[in-house]
Amino acid sequence: MARFIMDTHAMWQYLSSLNRLMAAAAIFRLATAGNATIIVPAIMVAEFYFLSATLDQTVSLFHLLASFDAVGEIELSDLGKNQLERLDQFPDIPEMRDRLIAAEAAFQDAPDWSAEEQSH
Repeated sequence: MARFIMDTHAMWQYLSSLNRLMAAAAIFRLATAGNATIIVPAIMVAEFYFLSATLDQTVSLFHLLASFDAVGEIELSDLGKNQLERLDQFPDIPEMRDRLIAAEAAFQDAPDWSAEEQSH
Protein backbone atom coordinates (compact mmCIF):
# COMPACT_ATOMS: atom_id res chain seq x y z
CA MET A 1 0.00 0.00 0.00
CA ALA A 2 1.30 3.46 -0.90
CA ARG A 3 2.25 5.72 2.01
CA PHE A 4 2.45 9.52 1.92
CA ILE A 5 3.57 12.11 4.47
CA MET A 6 1.22 15.09 4.59
CA ASP A 7 2.59 18.55 5.27
CA THR A 8 0.72 21.55 6.62
CA HIS A 9 0.42 23.51 3.39
CA ALA A 10 -0.91 20.57 1.40
CA MET A 11 -3.43 19.77 4.16
CA TRP A 12 -4.55 23.41 4.33
CA GLN A 13 -5.02 23.54 0.57
CA TYR A 14 -6.89 20.23 0.55
CA LEU A 15 -9.30 21.25 3.31
CA SER A 16 -9.89 24.65 1.71
CA SER A 17 -12.98 24.53 -0.44
CA LEU A 18 -11.61 27.44 -2.49
CA ASN A 19 -8.27 26.01 -3.62
CA ARG A 20 -7.83 22.23 -3.56
CA LEU A 21 -4.65 20.63 -4.82
CA MET A 22 -5.82 18.06 -7.32
CA ALA A 23 -3.00 15.64 -6.49
CA ALA A 24 -3.65 15.93 -2.73
CA ALA A 25 -7.33 15.24 -3.39
CA ALA A 26 -6.35 12.16 -5.40
CA ILE A 27 -4.27 10.87 -2.47
CA PHE A 28 -7.17 11.42 -0.09
CA ARG A 29 -9.43 9.49 -2.46
CA LEU A 30 -6.90 6.64 -2.51
CA ALA A 31 -6.76 6.65 1.29
CA THR A 32 -10.55 6.73 1.60
CA ALA A 33 -10.73 3.71 -0.71
CA GLY A 34 -8.13 1.89 1.41
CA ASN A 35 -5.42 2.02 -1.28
CA ALA A 36 -3.02 4.44 0.45
CA THR A 37 -2.01 5.53 3.92
CA ILE A 38 -1.48 9.18 4.76
CA ILE A 39 0.92 9.73 7.63
CA VAL A 40 0.40 12.98 9.50
CA PRO A 41 3.32 14.04 11.72
CA ALA A 42 2.25 15.45 15.08
CA ILE A 43 4.17 18.66 14.29
CA MET A 44 1.91 19.16 11.26
CA VAL A 45 -1.22 19.03 13.41
CA ALA A 46 0.20 21.65 15.77
CA GLU A 47 1.36 23.85 12.90
CA PHE A 48 -2.04 23.55 11.19
CA TYR A 49 -3.81 24.57 14.40
CA PHE A 50 -1.59 27.64 14.91
CA LEU A 51 -1.85 28.62 11.25
CA SER A 52 -5.63 28.53 11.41
CA ALA A 53 -5.62 30.68 14.56
CA THR A 54 -3.20 33.17 12.99
CA LEU A 55 -5.54 33.54 10.03
CA ASP A 56 -8.56 33.93 12.35
CA GLN A 57 -9.96 30.68 10.94
CA THR A 58 -9.35 28.54 14.00
CA VAL A 59 -10.04 24.89 13.38
CA SER A 60 -10.58 22.93 16.55
CA LEU A 61 -8.21 20.05 17.07
CA PHE A 62 -11.25 17.84 17.68
CA HIS A 63 -12.64 18.77 14.23
CA LEU A 64 -9.27 18.27 12.53
CA LEU A 65 -8.71 14.86 14.13
CA ALA A 66 -12.31 13.86 13.36
CA SER A 67 -11.71 14.70 9.68
CA PHE A 68 -8.73 12.34 9.75
CA ASP A 69 -10.90 9.59 11.24
CA ALA A 70 -13.43 10.12 8.43
CA VAL A 71 -10.79 9.28 5.83
CA GLY A 72 -9.87 6.10 7.67
CA GLU A 73 -6.35 5.52 6.37
CA ILE A 74 -4.61 8.36 8.18
CA GLU A 75 -1.99 7.58 10.80
CA LEU A 76 -0.84 10.19 13.29
CA SER A 77 2.85 9.89 13.95
CA ASP A 78 4.42 11.03 17.19
CA LEU A 79 7.60 13.06 17.14
CA GLY A 80 10.29 10.86 18.60
CA LYS A 81 13.84 9.63 18.47
CA ASN A 82 13.49 8.05 15.01
CA GLN A 83 12.58 11.38 13.44
CA LEU A 84 15.05 13.44 15.46
CA GLU A 85 17.94 11.17 14.43
CA ARG A 86 17.27 12.10 10.78
CA LEU A 87 17.26 15.91 11.12
CA ASP A 88 20.89 16.16 9.93
CA GLN A 89 19.91 14.54 6.63
CA PHE A 90 18.22 17.78 5.53
CA PRO A 91 20.68 20.67 5.94
CA ASP A 92 19.11 22.52 2.99
CA ILE A 93 15.77 22.85 4.81
CA PRO A 94 16.17 25.87 7.11
CA GLU A 95 12.75 25.79 8.77
CA MET A 96 12.55 23.46 11.79
CA ARG A 97 8.97 22.23 11.23
CA ASP A 98 9.61 21.47 7.55
CA ARG A 99 12.79 19.62 8.47
CA LEU A 100 10.84 17.51 11.00
CA ILE A 101 8.29 16.62 8.32
CA ALA A 102 11.11 15.64 5.94
CA ALA A 103 12.66 13.54 8.73
CA GLU A 104 9.30 11.81 9.19
CA ALA A 105 9.23 11.03 5.47
CA ALA A 106 12.75 9.59 5.68
CA PHE A 107 11.83 7.47 8.71
CA GLN A 108 8.64 6.19 7.07
CA ASP A 109 10.38 5.70 3.70
CA ALA A 110 7.50 7.62 2.15
CA PRO A 111 7.33 10.69 -0.06
CA ASP A 112 6.78 14.02 1.67
CA TRP A 113 3.60 15.34 0.11
CA SER A 114 4.55 18.97 0.19
CA ALA A 115 2.75 21.56 -1.88
CA GLU A 116 6.08 23.10 -2.82
CA GLU A 117 7.08 19.97 -4.74
CA GLN A 118 3.72 19.88 -6.48
CA SER A 119 4.21 23.37 -7.90
CA HIS A 120 7.46 22.38 -9.68
